[in-house]
Amino acid sequence: LYSVTWSLRVALGGLVWQTVRDKCIDTCVPRPGSSLSRGEQQCLAQCVARYQDATQTVGKAVLSAMGVQ
Repeated sequence: LYSVTWSLRVALGGLVWQTVRDKCIDTCVPRPGSSLSRGEQQCLAQCVARYQDATQTVGKAVLSAMGVQ
């Protein structure tokens, strides 16, 4: 069960990064440059936090359905 749990966490971590890359960066950084503006930084922080929360909620639900705590 540990192996399944760990594999799921790794997969979810990859999903979070892919989503952040695909959604958050495209949404929050319309014109990439050498640095991020304060607004871009705040947008990215909020976007990443939303996806982390959503992924954690889904991960807990999946583990619960599998009978893993």
